[in-house]
This record gives sequence, C-alpha cells and structure tokens, in this order.
Amino acid sequence: MNYNLGVLNDKEFEDLAKDLLELELGLKLENFKVGKDNGIDLRYSSTKKNEIIVQVKHFFRSKFSDLKFQLGKEKEKLDKLSNKPERYIVFTSLPLNTNQTEELEEVLSPYLINTGDIYNHDRIQSLISQSPQIEKKFYKLWLSSSNVLNEILHNAQTNCSEFIQEKIIKRSKLYVETKHLHESHDFLVNNKILIITGEPGVGKTTLAYMLVYKFLGEGFELIFSDRSVLDAENLLSKDKTKKQIILIDDFLGSNLTDINSTPNNDSIILRFLEQVKCRENKFLVLTTRTTILNEATYYYESFKRERLKKTSGYELKVKQYTKLEKAQILYNHLYHSELSGNLKDFFFVDKNYLKIIDHPNYYPRIIEILTSEALFEDSGYHTFDDYIFRNLENPKRIWEHAFKHQTNRSDQLLIETVFTFGDKGVEETILEDAFNQRLDLEIRTSNHEFNIDPFNDSLKKLLESFLKIEISRKDSKKTISFVNPSITDFLLDYLKTNNRERKQVWDAAKYIEQFEPRFGARDTNYLCHRENEEDEYLASFVSRLNLLRTKKPKTEISLRILHFMSMMFSNKLDRIKDEILQYFELVFTERIDNRRLYEVIKIIKNSSCISLQEYINLKFDVIIEFMVEESYRPEDIRTVIDLNEDFGIDFNRFLENEMQRNRLREIIFENFMDIFKDQELNICIEYDRDGYFDSRSTAYEIEREAKVRFKSFLEEEDLLDYFNEDDFYEGFDYDPIINDLYKNINYSPEKFETEYSPRRSNSGSSVININDEIDRLFER
Repeated sequence: MNYNLGVLNDKEFEDLAKDLLELELGLKLENFKVGKDNGIDLRYSSTKKNEIIVQVKHFFRSKFSDLKFQLGKEKEKLDKLSNKPERYIVFTSLPLNTNQTEELEEVLSPYLINTGDIYNHDRIQSLISQSPQIEKKFYKLWLSSSNVLNEILHNAQTNCSEFIQEKIIKRSKLYVETKHLHESHDFLVNNKILIITGEPGVGKTTLAYMLVYKFLGEGFELIFSDRSVLDAENLLSKDKTKKQIILIDDFLGSNLTDINSTPNNDSIILRFLEQVKCRENKFLVLTTRTTILNEATYYYESFKRERLKKTSGYELKVKQYTKLEKAQILYNHLYHSELSGNLKDFFFVDKNYLKIIDHPNYYPRIIEILTSEALFEDSGYHTFDDYIFRNLENPKRIWEHAFKHQTNRSDQLLIETVFTFGDKGVEETILEDAFNQRLDLEIRTSNHEFNIDPFNDSLKKLLESFLKIEISRKDSKKTISFVNPSITDFLLDYLKTNNRERKQVWDAAKYIEQFEPRFGARDTNYLCHRENEEDEYLASFVSRLNLLRTKKPKTEISLRILHFMSMMFSNKLDRIKDEILQYFELVFTERIDNRRLYEVIKIIKNSSCISLQEYINLKFDVIIEFMVEESYRPEDIRTVIDLNEDFGIDFNRFLENEMQRNRLREIIFENFMDIFKDQELNICIEYDRDGYFDSRSTAYEIEREAKVRFKSFLEEEDLLDYFNEDDFYEGFDYDPIINDLYKNINYSPEKFETEYSPRRSNSGSSVININDEIDRLFER
C-alpha cells in the first residue's frame, strides 16, 4: 500500500516520526519546540544527554538540494552542542536514492553513523504498512492511501464530481480530525441514520464527506442524491448483503422557500428514514442548517406529531469547536496554502493566530477564505491585517469588494444569474439562456454595451474566483455553481438592500427555478419586495407568465407557477384571479404534487377572493378525484383527507365508492409491504416436529405479524379513521420474505467497528495544556 505523506503538515509528520521510531527502536522519544531545538526535533536521553538525536524534515515534493542544504545548516548546530549525540537519525518524506543517502552521510559526518539511520519516503512507507496501529492513528494517511483511495473511487461510481481523486486528496489535506468525527461516526454506526445540523460555514458538508469516505473505503457503495430523497429511495437496494451509504446534502434546501418547493415532503422523508432503519447494511447521512430544520419542524405537521420524536434522535449538531481544534484547522490551512512568505508570517507575528482562534466569528469556512492570497489581492484592502480582521468582524463582506470593483457589469450579471438558481448550481446551457435574458434587459434599461461573447468571456474570467464547473460522468453535462457558499450569503444581503438590482433580477428571470429558491413573501433567508413595490412586482410577474419555462420540462410547471404566484401574492388574489383560474385549469392536464395543490387551495380558502372560493367549491369533487388519481403514497392520500377536512367534508363518503376505496387501499398496502418485508422477521420462523424449517407455518406467522404491524402503520400515517385491518390484502406472496429468512443475517453495529475507526482525540484531556499545545503548533 502506498501512503500519501503530502496530506500531513510538518507537525503531523513529526508526530508520525515519533510514533514510528518509538516502535522501531523500542525507546521513548521526547519532542522539542520548533525553532528552539538547536538541531533537535526528537531526542532520547537515558544515562547521557542527547544520546540519540532525530532531525525531522517534511520535504514532500521538494528538491534534494534543498534537503542537503538544510541538513548542512543542522550540522553546524550539532557542532556547537556541548553534548554531542552518540547516534543521529534523519527522518524525511523525500524519496532518496543510494547516491543521495551517501551524500547526506558525508554532510552529517561524524554524527550520522551510516545510511541506515536515514529514514526516507520509501522506508517510511514500509514502516507504516507494518504498523496497523499507526495507520489507524493517522486517519488521513489511511484515507488517502492508494488501496483505500481506489476503493473509494470505485464505490463512489456517481456522476457527482465531488467524488474525484483531486477533491478527496484536498479534503484529506485540510481536514483536522476533531471530536465531531468520532461522535458522528459512533452515532451513525449505532443508529444507521445521522442528520448533521449547524450554521453556515461550520463544516457540516466536510464532516459528512469524511464519514462517507470512511464507509466507501470499507466497501460500501455510494448513493449520492442532489437533495431528492425519492431519487435515493429508488437506488436503495433490497439486497441485505449489499452495503450502501447514502448522502443527501442540504436535504431540506437552503431556506423556507426551498422547503415549500423541495421534492422531500415530511412523509417522504419519514418513510425513507424507516426504510433505511429496516434494511441491513444501509446507512444514511443528511445535512441541513439548524435554522432550516427548525423551520421544517414548524412547517411540517407530521414533524409536530409523535414521529418527530423518532427522527429528532438522529440529529447531531456541529457545535463549537475546541480551542485546540480551531488552532489545528487554522494551522493546517496555513501549511497547505499557497500564501507567500510575508503573508504567511502575519499569522505568527504577535501571536495573531490566537486573535483569530479566539474571535467570536471563527468558522472553518472563513479560515479557508482568509488563507487565500488571490482573494486578498482582489479584496481592495491595503493591508493583510485589515483584510483578516475586518472580514472576521463582518464575514459577509469578504466578497463585496471583489464583486463591486474587480468585476465588470457582465461578470456581475452572470454571478447574479447563477445565484437565482439556488445553491446546487445550474446546467451551463440553461445558465447561458437565462444570462442572455438578463443581458437583454440590461441593454434595454441601461443602454449598456457588452463584448461580442459576454457569457463565455465572463465565465472564463470568473472560474476559480467566483464560479466552478462540475462535469457529469454520466452525460458530460456541465454544471456551474459558486466556489464557496459564502458568496450566496453576500448576495442575499447585497440584493436585500439594493432595491433596483433586486427588481432587475426579478424582471429578468426566465425559469420558474429562478424564483422558487430565492424569492418569498417573508423577509428571512430569501428576497422579497418592499410593501410599496408589491403591485410593480406582481405586474412584472404576470406579464411574463406565458414566457416562463422550467429546466425540467416533465415537471408540473403549471402547478409550480400557480403555487409560487399564490404564495408570493396571497393578499392580491383578487388582482390575479383570472391568471389563477387559467393555471388551475392547466394543472388538470399535468402530473402534480398533491401537497403543492393542497397549499394553493388552502391559500384561496383563507383569502377574501369570493370568485376563486366559488371556483374551488364548484370544482371540489373534480379536484378530489384528480388528486386521488395522482396519489401514489400514503402521504398523498393524507393530503386529500386534509383537504376534505378543511372544507368540513367527511372523506368516508368518498370511500363509499368501492372502486375508489380499493384503489386507495391498494396504494396503502403496497407501501406498507415495501417497508414490512425489509423489517426483522426472525420471530416468525417456525419449525416442524423434526426441527426442519416449516415454510407453511412461517408464512402464516408472517401474515399474522403483518396484520398487527399494518394497524400500527395506519396509525403512523394518520389513516386509522378511514382505513382499518379489514383493508389488509389476503393472499400476498410471502415466498421472497421466507427465502430471505433462510439467510437470517442480523445487523450488528460491532461488525462495522473496524481497525480503521477514527482514533479518539486526546485534545480534550485535562493532562494536556491547551495553550502550550497551540504555541508549539505555531512555533517557528
């Protein structure tokens, strides 16, 4: 196995040297503060001072001449020691050939006894391979090793460009193994489902990826979904032997508007959690902002009921990092950054690193930004001191100067257009189409002149500064998104206060997907108009209704327009009643989402628009029948029931029609059996008098157990007032379940506790003086 030593910083490499040499020599070595060592990094002294001295040089991808020069300087320090070493060891990450080791022996004579005391890259690789406990301790080395990396890439066969070697290596370099990795790993292993919450920039996504990498390295197949629980559900295997790890980042969206428009309603989410819990060898990682989870809990009725208690236990908040962990994150970014010497020096002068670590606005994301020289050069700040501390005071201003002063108007329009499509980005061809629409509006309203090819010119200029491109492995389509989520935070603040620019964004939007993620009727986490602007915004939207498009042609475009329009302008329904009626009629020609339609009807019912209420009353039976036809899950049926109850109608009257009742009970039963057959059913196994497996008796017990659990299922779905045990289908084919019982494989958390489980950090131990550890880390 080949280990990537480049993922370690110099302090981590020194720790590796200490651990490996202690095993190799059978001795206990002591550390020295960097810069105060007089040529000593590690030392062993028993009866004599400086009996063995170790010099550690992390010269990964450096030149041999650099190493030779530095060791020559170390030789000068050795000459000045009053207590000369009996043995001198060089430990370096640089690969060396025979001639080079002999040259170093000559340079370090007479202290270096022979070339056997030079531990170079290849020898270090061999020592790690022979020391499982070292490989286990240095998690980043295991993660980026050739065998594990290949396993990760193989098991992550997905069109998501987040799972490519370059990004895995980069994450490994910058990652600091904190207590959160251990806590979340243990939580996931024992509970199978983990919801990572936290504020923007705290490291939710990084933590999720590190957990997923670990599972992929242990042979799990990845299911990665772009927010959609249904997409992940379709890929979830029923094969108990197939190991799968599922990752859904920002599964509730980035704001309340996303919750309204997300494909993941409460029932879909809860059902999927239940399926993962019931299926062996399946684990699920979800991330979301804490505020969004709180909003979803308020928004979803079922999250308020008892089932919320069952899901809230999976929540793990990424809370405040310890002071030492913050220091390690900062140092790691500094070490692996490309900051020039004078800028890097700034962090060490007057212990500026402590001022940053102790700052109340410290977040991992802002550390990544503050250690970027390119961002500093575009920031407009004259001194690095101002750049660091003024941005710590107001992190959202980091992008302000670059946006306002380092970009031209075409660049700004492209950035704003990417913003409108939400956090996950947009396909390049659709972005270009939407950008051209914005460009046309700019030309008409401002008489601005642009280059011949403004889209490609701006895209090329903004790549790696504001934007990034991800290419799908599946179809080679290019998706454009922001390089850093903090750009979204800046643009939200910028557009909230820039009324003209916000209106331009609204007027130029061509796709319904540009409205849904960013605009709403309430001023939290998204954009809205001022009260005196409502008529102007409404007129603009209505004038372009027939021109609105969707980037997914097969989705319910009419319902989505109707839904957004009614929610955004709920107090203006009288003004737009004709448009609402027009789109309501179009809804009946498309596939729909019952919950969205229900929300539209509820807004109309609570409005003062009599004509729309009369329309709903007149069409009520047609609407109900249509929603029944569009029901595929119990939550769809529950929505239909809710609608009836809102209008004071007993849904049992509808169920008096035997054909309608049979259709709905079939949906309920099929969904129930999908969950039931993945549950633990060993209690149903029966044997005959001779001790042999009795399939007939087992089938009877399975059916009896199914009937008991069917009632509980109806209660969980809040359907017991309308369906009961009599709606259980007799004669279901239980053979597949019986065959699975033969395997009788039980999930046990212990079997996923491998030798590569993350090591426990001792950063919180009272034995360690935190301040001394931080000073040692930053000592030069």
